[in-house]
Amino acid sequence: MKLFVTAALAAASLAMVSAPVAAQEEEEPRTTWTVTAIEVNDGAGGRWEEIIMEHLMPAFDDAGLDRPQLHWVMASNDWDYVIIQSLPRGMGTFDTHANPERMALWEAVVAREGSEEAARAMFDELDSLEAKATTLWTHSHP
Repeated sequence: MKLFVTAALAAASLAMVSAPVAAQEEEEPRTTWTVTAIEVNDGAGGRWEEIIMEHLMPAFDDAGLDRPQLHWVMASNDWDYVIIQSLPRGMGTFDTHANPERMALWEAVVAREGSEEAARAMFDELDSLEAKATTLWTHSHP
């Protein structure tokens, strides 16, 4: 059995190595997303939505970035909202140093809010409205 498995693995390896380059180039590009589930504090949903819809979403537009999708969770005792955001540079968007998307969004929020202090205050308020949040990072497989 071990010999059979070893031979099968060797044959599979050769088949993968000998795959035409054109077939590899035709592979559909992967899309990477963040998926964030959020539970807001009791009675905080209206203000949370106001900040997201009237401040953050327009800042994405101002920064030239695609808006994340906001989903209202209908059947869950754990989560109120899900935000799904496509990451334009795939896994490279995870870079925390000099991330161009994050810097563009921050600049747009500061411009929209009027100052860095006002932008920080808005994010502090948004954080105070959330009871908990969790983020998953995922990508498609062609």
